[in-house]
Amino acid sequence: MIFKNKLKLVILLGILFFWMGCVSDESNKCEGDKLDEDWTAIVENEDCNAEQKGEAYLALGGFNYFKWVEDSEASIVDVLSLTASNWSTKLAYFLKALNITRPLYLSGSNSVKTTYFFAAFLTMNVYLSGTLDNGVPDGTTAFDGNIESSEVDAFTGTSVNDNSGDSDGTTLSPTQLYQFQSDDLFYVWDTATNKVYEDTLDDGSADSEITTPATVASLLADPTSWTVVNQVAYLDELTDPLSGQGDPDSVIVFTSNLLTYLGDLENAMLGLGIDSSSDSIKQIIEFRAKLDNGAQCTSLKDNPNLGLAQLFVANTQKEQITDGSYKEQNNFSITELATLGESDVSSDSSSDIFSVEPGIKMLFKAGTTYIPYWNGADPAIKTAMTNMALFGTSDVKAGDGVMTFSEVICASELLSQ
Repeated sequence: MIFKNKLKLVILLGILFFWMGCVSDESNKCEGDKLDEDWTAIVENEDCNAEQKGEAYLALGGFNYFKWVEDSEASIVDVLSLTASNWSTKLAYFLKALNITRPLYLSGSNSVKTTYFFAAFLTMNVYLSGTLDNGVPDGTTAFDGNIESSEVDAFTGTSVNDNSGDSDGTTLSPTQLYQFQSDDLFYVWDTATNKVYEDTLDDGSADSEITTPATVASLLADPTSWTVVNQVAYLDELTDPLSGQGDPDSVIVFTSNLLTYLGDLENAMLGLGIDSSSDSIKQIIEFRAKLDNGAQCTSLKDNPNLGLAQLFVANTQKEQITDGSYKEQNNFSITELATLGESDVSSDSSSDIFSVEPGIKMLFKAGTTYIPYWNGADPAIKTAMTNMALFGTSDVKAGDGVMTFSEVICASELLSQ
């Protein structure tokens, strides 16, 4: 799946060449068992070394070096005869080979380095095939060597609802309330009534009204002196962008393992002396880029609700804060919301009087009121936010080694290309 056939053949022939030149003394028991292909005896023999056990584990997994070299067009699925009933057993053997040889891939013999390479290559590809290339009810063929986007969607449960077009599935309503900071304290100004309220938790909520006319006049006398200004907006609904019911914990484990196995494969090739600028290393880098992709794909760009939900999870408060403030929570810029399709959020004419660009302070609908944390919000909001949060809340950055939800969505598209 990672190597093109011609490149695969060149690499394998070169590896096999010096593997065969590094065979040790065959008079010992381990080498005798190797000649007899008694692989179980080797892995159970404490006297057999990592190289011998690693090779035995590969054989127990059904890998035949020569069969692979002889048929340059064969895929890993064909070489190993992978099926739904055997792939996990084979993977377990390849992982054992990988783990036992990993400590030696730089300092060990050429032979053990080669074993590590094969273990990394097989682990990576069998893991991908068994997890993703397993068919879906729409008629996609299982274990055909091709990972279809429908197969990825079926596993992740992240098939995206079609919320493109005129509606992004989100109801975010700006209000006539403005949160502002003056002398290190936060207040809420109702521009419709010209009333000012204390904002005791710095969350954008209008708490106790300030009734002293002189105090109100003083606070409103010079809006250009306000150091922070946010228009309060109510999130009344957030359409769940997921139509599938995948297991999010499994997705997280999968993406983490995948990045680890890619690292093993790259290290194995570098340990064998393959130059970091070679085509084979470049292919690994390109494959990794499809996973840790920075959420750059058509699926995300065409669905603004998905992008909004990811942004909401990253910037909002999940649980109620019992000791502290919401000063740094639920804050957005109008520009970033508009870029993701939320065009209804815009400041009214009152914004012209501020010296700083107003932002958005979000509150979530909870029955007849609005609260500053989404875990207590209405189901129409909480469900979508919960699903998104399970896939990670970190900033989406390409190549940072962290898989976010939106990158998982994009990976299903990019891996199928």
